[in-house]
Amino acid sequence: MYTLADFDDKDYKKLLGQFSRSRRGKAVDNFYHELKTLKSGYFISDDLKIKLDRWCETSPSGSWRASKAYARQIRDMILDRTRGGGEYVHDKIAHPPISVKIEEILHMPCEYNSDWNSFYGITRTRKLAMIGSHKGRVSALNPNSEAFFTFFSLANLDSWQQPKCLAQPIRTREEGYKLSASFFRTMREGWHSLWSKPKISKYNAKNHIPTLTDQMMRYSVLFFEHDIMSLMINPHRAFKNKAFKELSFLNISLKRGWSVFDAYIFLPSEKRCIFIESKLDSDIVHTVKWNGKIIKISQIARAMESAYLFTHHPDSNFHGWDYDYLFICSRQKYESELTDYSQIIPLIKDPNATVIKDEYRNLKMDSDPMKKSLFEDFLVTHHDHIHVLFWDQLFEVLEEIEPGFLTKYMENLRYKDRALYDTWYKRLKLASIPSKKA
Repeated sequence: MYTLADFDDKDYKKLLGQFSRSRRGKAVDNFYHELKTLKSGYFISDDLKIKLDRWCETSPSGSWRASKAYARQIRDMILDRTRGGGEYVHDKIAHPPISVKIEEILHMPCEYNSDWNSFYGITRTRKLAMIGSHKGRVSALNPNSEAFFTFFSLANLDSWQQPKCLAQPIRTREEGYKLSASFFRTMREGWHSLWSKPKISKYNAKNHIPTLTDQMMRYSVLFFEHDIMSLMINPHRAFKNKAFKELSFLNISLKRGWSVFDAYIFLPSEKRCIFIESKLDSDIVHTVKWNGKIIKISQIARAMESAYLFTHHPDSNFHGWDYDYLFICSRQKYESELTDYSQIIPLIKDPNATVIKDEYRNLKMDSDPMKKSLFEDFLVTHHDHIHVLFWDQLFEVLEEIEPGFLTKYMENLRYKDRALYDTWYKRLKLASIPSKKA
């Protein structure tokens, strides 16, 4: 699923009219009506996203060339690329059905039933987009899909223990869609009752985040791709008399998607949360669309302020927790210093640098007095909370947990689904994980 930017509704409707007229009312009616239902801050499905990309790249008649220009303007207006995954795609045909079983694609225990996604905060729609539908674009067949690679890696790092260890019938989502408010309330107030048994830690977490211990990971909860400012997680957001409306020091109103990460690891026994951002081929972005305007603030600054306010603002339900921001990326891209994140992260980790403070210069700040005092603390302490993990380090741990993990996985794909095998080879290359193609 892709996030929609906070675009100006009048400009959007004007562009839709121009787009429709450029098609002379032909072959656009259904698509036009689909676009009309979209509103800023909502989500756009993978199928609709692909359809929009096709209109941007193809024109069946020379007399309709103007439609491509309007379609591209619509795409640029509504697509929020600040969360990652906003790459443009224009598959002209759907991928063929994947011939490998779901449990083999994910390296998941075969005894798990079809609702495994509900243990990880993943909606049914997102699950289908990831691996279960060949009607549209499948993330498993996209080598650039950071969401799929992050989920695969972390679920296997956890040895898929979460569905086994959470007390039945506990789910993170109700009926596979709506986040469960009771789950988050229990995690805060009586986390022991979440578990039927503790997890078995199979790796040394301290090697990657110095302040972590294996004991902490025994009651860790993995979540993926949801907005931590959801009303199910932070119901105070709905209170009109509360200033706590968004996880930003900026005056951004209710910007949906501002506080979305690729993954989270909640440690309720320690009152701590690890916020995870991952990168393969993409770099961080330095702007965000809001209300038809462009705000110049980097993806990392937005992520770190969200994590800080989630755990430090008195009106947050997770006030009093601690946080870490874990950035997973390619070793080659980071050490070459050719990406923006490889240049900015070392500066953020330097307590004498002012790179985060400089991000807020000339930006309109939130008038909440509480946030003003918290901002000063954030500027002083943030450098202790950012960590970098390379993909090859993560896969070295997977090899320690299961010797020959990657070789056996790739061999199985090579014999059963060559397209999926080729995708994985490209994915591993982007992640700087050594792999020899057969």
